[in-house]
Amino acid sequence: MITGLGVDALERLWVQRGTESAPVFDIFDMNGEHLLSAKFPREGHSWKFHIDNHGILAWEEDPESGIQKIYLLELPEM
Repeated sequence: MITGLGVDALERLWVQRGTESAPVFDIFDMNGEHLLSAKFPREGHSWKFHIDNHGILAWEEDPESGIQKIYLLELPEM
């Protein structure tokens, strides 16, 4: 199950798994080769992500605290 997709500045495809309790991404090159997996360090199914050539924006759609924060994550270079 896929819950999100994005392409970064290095033309890597980020595919978010929909089967994990914490957000996990499988990262592929444009030839379909699996490069690595990345896990977001927070639990929850309500995290949303926007991935583009500037990085990753993450926010929790339904935070328990009632206060939403936006996180800017730097993309790893390989």
